[in-house]
Amino acid sequence: ITRKMMSRASDNFEVYWDSPRDEVLAGAALEALEAGRTILTEKLGFAPEGVVRVEIYSSVEDFTAVSTLTLEEVETSGTIGLCKFNRLMITSPRATLWGYRWRDTLNHEYLHLLIYRLSMGNAPIWLHEGIAKYLEGAWRDKAGRIEPLQLALLTRRFAEDTLITLDEMSPSIAKLDSAEDASLAYAEVATMIDFLAGRRGDGAITKMLELSGAGVESRDALAEVWGDTFDSFDTAWRGWVEKLPTVNEEIEIVGIELRHGSEEEGGEPGTIRDPEARDFSRLGDLLRDRGRTVAAAHEYEKAFNLEPRSPAITSRYARGRIELGEFGAALGALDQVLNLYEDRAVLWSRKGEALTGLRRWEEAAVAYGEVMEINPFDTEARMGLVNAYRELGDTERATRQVGYLETITGEKWGHEMPQAVDKGR
Repeated sequence: ITRKMMSRASDNFEVYWDSPRDEVLAGAALEALEAGRTILTEKLGFAPEGVVRVEIYSSVEDFTAVSTLTLEEVETSGTIGLCKFNRLMITSPRATLWGYRWRDTLNHEYLHLLIYRLSMGNAPIWLHEGIAKYLEGAWRDKAGRIEPLQLALLTRRFAEDTLITLDEMSPSIAKLDSAEDASLAYAEVATMIDFLAGRRGDGAITKMLELSGAGVESRDALAEVWGDTFDSFDTAWRGWVEKLPTVNEEIEIVGIELRHGSEEEGGEPGTIRDPEARDFSRLGDLLRDRGRTVAAAHEYEKAFNLEPRSPAITSRYARGRIELGEFGAALGALDQVLNLYEDRAVLWSRKGEALTGLRRWEEAAVAYGEVMEINPFDTEARMGLVNAYRELGDTERATRQVGYLETITGEKWGHEMPQAVDKGR
């Protein structure tokens, strides 16, 4: 597989990919990794020598072929990145139905490389994943920020007394039984490191890894930087979790779903629990497929009135409002769910459309930029980004985005903007 790969390099990383379309990822990947290397060198006091190899695989089958994971494990846990054999490997977002925060994932895997070397390979999986999750967003100034949905899951499972133990996370979080368990495990260990660093400073992380490298057992290493027993740390962390605000609604964990077959397949993530709301949504979909957008918008509104916090319903409702020219209503509904479901690209895309309707171009560019962090192959969102940059007078960025669109589609557009095509709900 790796013999036919193309590549592009920066000072400290070289990215390889095998599909021409994935070239669109190369520059952005190098940008995020170099930014991550700079800030992580400051935080951990360490940077590896030489150029780090990064590989992007166009299919999950190719990814599993070069990794130690099975296809079943990848599909169950949603694991699409790996640091192994002295290189970083991820599956292209194009191989998934709805994408994922792929640049955070690249930095997550780079962190595994740093952790392995600082600990001389002695750090257990819970420590690896805790530090990597805690620092994966450092490249975009989001170190320590755990996703709201994961925090909501953590508080719910804590109240139910069904947390995942540290031992259950071995030999890999990817081998847990479900996407929810994997998400919970990441939330647990990331907040442990967040709690520790918040009280002892980021230097405690490096010290803990160095102690592990010197042969100190991981729980003992944590206890030493904590200044008391591991049990006292665990008790303090649990007390902190208990005081976290809870989300008084049903939350929905959707794992990374892999694409099987046509790139046009899909829809959107999530389920609709209320049977009546589901019926209204289905009728809205049928009406919209027949070109009856006004009637569809009314059906989506009925569903939204029953489940206003459902991301699957909200995206439909917002689209209906946008098509009726009610951009403010769409924006208000979207913001209510994006504060929890911030990794749903379809919600950011709808927000970009609503802001475009309001001619709030800078905010629209930010919203479409969030889509690119999750699903950079969303051509409609890229078209929206081109339009926003042009309205802002930023012809350089607009031209660059048109180039990316040409790479993704294999078509030459020049200065002309193609018509957006609706590719599903």
